[in-house]
Amino acid sequence: MTYIPWALGFVWHSARGWMLTWSILLLLTSVLPVLVVILTRDAINSLVILMENNGQNVSEVAILVVLLALVMVAQAYLASIQSWVRTVLAEKVQDYMSDVIHEKAITLDLSYFESA
Repeated sequence: MTYIPWALGFVWHSARGWMLTWSILLLLTSVLPVLVVILTRDAINSLVILMENNGQNVSEVAILVVLLALVMVAQAYLASIQSWVRTVLAEKVQDYMSDVIHEKAITLDLSYFESA
C-alpha cells in the first residue's frame, strides 16, 4: 500500500493526459450501468402503465426504450475506447520506465557492467 502513491505519481509523470482520459472514461463507464438500471425500471413501469391504459401514450415507452438503447450502445463504445486508452497508457508508462532505466544505466561506472 505504501507504493500506491509512488506508482500513481510515476504514471502521472509518464502520461499525464492519457491517465486523465482513462480516469474520465472509468468514471463514465461506472455511471452508465446505473443509468441502464434506472432506464430499464422506468421503461418497464411505463410499459405496465401502457398496458393498463389499453395502449394509450405509446410515445413515452418508445422514448425510454430508445434512450435505453442509446445508453447501452454508448456503454459498449466507451468500453472499447477505454480499452484502447488503457493500452496506450500502458505503452507510454513502459516507454517512460525504459527511459528512466537507460538514464540510470548511463550514470553508472563501466566497471559495474563487467563480469568477474
